[in-house]
Amino acid sequence: KNKRPPKGSFRDHSSFFSIYAAIVSSFSHLWSPPPPPPPPRRGGGGGTTPEGAPRRTADVPAADRTEDAYLQTTQTVMAAQDDMLSELGAGVGRLAEQARMIEGESNLHVRLLDEMEGGVESAAEGLRAEARHAARIREQASVCKLYIVIACLTGLLVFLLVMGFSH
Repeated sequence: KNKRPPKGSFRDHSSFFSIYAAIVSSFSHLWSPPPPPPPPRRGGGGGTTPEGAPRRTADVPAADRTEDAYLQTTQTVMAAQDDMLSELGAGVGRLAEQARMIEGESNLHVRLLDEMEGGVESAAEGLRAEARHAARIREQASVCKLYIVIACLTGLLVFLLVMGFSH
């Protein structure tokens, strides 16, 4: 009965907390004071030098690096949230399937109980009918005994009369 939850599910607390820690740490820069504004740029700016050569990371202003980092962090967080939502959706799907199974079983049990209730009532009525029949048989049996006794006594009377008249 002590089953281990599947890896990656929300019941696996270690993966949930590691994802949560990654999300919190990715937003930690939001709680720190903002960096000072970058100095105004002069000339071409963007992804190339004024001469047309691509900029190296050291040449990219800090504001652009911060924005790129923010975008990357946002994408990472959104991907983690998408994964979590997918897991949650799968869990909801499993829960819905279990609910449908439970509904089917409960409907079956209700139908069986209704049938059993009808069966119990018909069985009780059958027992009452058999009890009445047994009482009638008992009464008839006692009447039958009385008829036998009457027949025997009549036979004895006839025998005694025949004996009395023959002497």
